[in-house]
Amino acid sequence: MRARPFLVLVFLLLPAVALAGPYYVRGSFYCHDGETGTEPNGTCWGWDAGNEMFDDGLHGDGAASDGVYGAYVTCDQPAGRLEWKVATQDWSQAFPTNPSNSLANAVLFTAGPGEVIHFTYDQRFLGDGWQPYFDAVQCDHALPPGVQLEVIGSAPEIGNWQSGVPLFQTAQGWHRFITIATPGSYEFKFRVVGTWDVAAFGWDYNNTSGRNALLTTTYPNTDVLFQMDNQLGRVRAIELGPVPVRRNSWGRLKSLYR
Repeated sequence: MRARPFLVLVFLLLPAVALAGPYYVRGSFYCHDGETGTEPNGTCWGWDAGNEMFDDGLHGDGAASDGVYGAYVTCDQPAGRLEWKVATQDWSQAFPTNPSNSLANAVLFTAGPGEVIHFTYDQRFLGDGWQPYFDAVQCDHALPPGVQLEVIGSAPEIGNWQSGVPLFQTAQGWHRFITIATPGSYEFKFRVVGTWDVAAFGWDYNNTSGRNALLTTTYPNTDVLFQMDNQLGRVRAIELGPVPVRRNSWGRLKSLYR
């Protein structure tokens, strides 16, 4: 999972331009004979009224017209690990998408037909280190029940991509404070402990072939807050400063929790 480093262009720091859609949650979990735009020889990955997303404040999307789209979609497939993307009717926009592996999809897990799954697509730029900067997608069935996540990456303290560090779970996601000894630029992901074969979260949400998230530290022996917010569909790693600074900066830490 060691993706090549990629450049973050300056224009990514500017406010996002709202795009009109319409958007749909397309995937192998939702397969209707009446869908439009289905895959050849199959009835999945199409679009219709049952998987359309809305920015109206009525679909778990926050406030109306805030740049966050939501949908409640009923799975009609057997239990298991299934794939999905948020996309327009003509696939001109599709998320998550790794440019070097555009056919790789996000994954979800269901207990069987009839299960209602909630999705969001967030066009906003949130700042505060959240990655991706724009076009974040989210699903409330991103993991099978009872699994534990870990952070793993290129820094020695998070395993040199060999073994990760278990995370603590909260109502909104997962986190852990880890001290990084040597200043530098690093990459990381959150995954199920010990395996890439279940789910993994980086720049491209829950896409095991997606790009890694990024971290830069500037101080020796600096504390870093690694955090995945499953309600936002984003991850981040925030440098807090040398260890004694973090211990005296609880006010700043509280401000980081959304």
